[in-house]
Amino acid sequence: MDKRIERMIERLSGGQEAYLKAKETFEGRLATDPVYAFEWADSVMALAARAAVFEELIRHIKFSQDSEDGTPALPYEELIKNLSQYLMNEVVNMARNPRSSTSVSHDFMHQQRLAALAEALQDLKFS
Repeated sequence: MDKRIERMIERLSGGQEAYLKAKETFEGRLATDPVYAFEWADSVMALAARAAVFEELIRHIKFSQDSEDGTPALPYEELIKNLSQYLMNEVVNMARNPRSSTSVSHDFMHQQRLAALAEALQDLKFS
């Protein structure tokens, strides 16, 4: 696998690790002081959205590099192009169709997922 692709996977995995640490802290606070935990849960929710987006991207990357079926791995430049197009489509679709439900936390997660997708798209520009 191309070293640049390996570094991309490592960087995305680091985002997932940050979420797992924050989740552990949140779970501890939830057990001791639920009101306080929920008052400050927005950062954990934002990290959860980022982790979900990063996990999805890692799956796409690994799938593009899986040559068990005999097809060659996708070259780095083509991978970046495909990921950018996918992310752009997701960002545009989510921005055009913002969530507006009776659940504030549901709408907040939608916003955080949109922000994470946009962040990933911007990061790809500099890859």
